[in-house]
Amino acid sequence: MTSVKKKSPSKKKTAAKKAPVKRAAVVAVPDYAQAASELIRRLGFSNSPHPDHVATLAATLMAAFELGRSSGKG
Repeated sequence: MTSVKKKSPSKKKTAAKKAPVKRAAVVAVPDYAQAASELIRRLGFSNSPHPDHVATLAATLMAAFELGRSSGKG
């Protein structure tokens, strides 16, 4: 009677797991000057708004957007 050797179970090679790549969140920033100009026109204040008024309103829109984004709601 011959002895039968049991083969050891083959070990599977496992590939090293790579950590997922962290990508920066891309936030689309609107064109505030265009939005301000459009808002002034739609509200009926002027068909050709003054650049200073557009700049003031654009700065206000940008500040509101940044505030909302920093608080996690933007």
